[in-house]
Amino acid sequence: MSVSIREANLADIEGIGQWYLQFWEEKEDADFGLALHDEKPDRFQEMRWFLEFQEACAKGDAIGLVAESEGEIVGFCEVNRVRPPRCEFGDFGRTLSVRKQSRGRGVGPALLKKMIERSRGKFEFLELEAFA
Repeated sequence: MSVSIREANLADIEGIGQWYLQFWEEKEDADFGLALHDEKPDRFQEMRWFLEFQEACAKGDAIGLVAESEGEIVGFCEVNRVRPPRCEFGDFGRTLSVRKQSRGRGVGPALLKKMIERSRGKFEFLELEAFA
């Protein structure tokens, strides 16, 4: 499986929306460790989140990376600057997840490595939570 990693952009609005919504199919799986909202968001809510996220990226308060394989988004990693009182510890919020069919193929570690490289000099420190 060939994977390329790049920064997310406005053209990804549909692909990232589909990427996120596909996790709802796994929500009832006992091995699934990603926290989701109680109700599945609608298309408008997803578009609003993505546009706000892109604005944060433009301001330097966020970084978003996508992993692609054969033209499909198979992973996404985001880092957001978190300011008190939202954060208990740290200088950023983060998300890293990979589509089920692409797990175990190195997509997650590749996204994390690239995100660490991109975050240098932008954030004071990084904190990672892993669910396994």
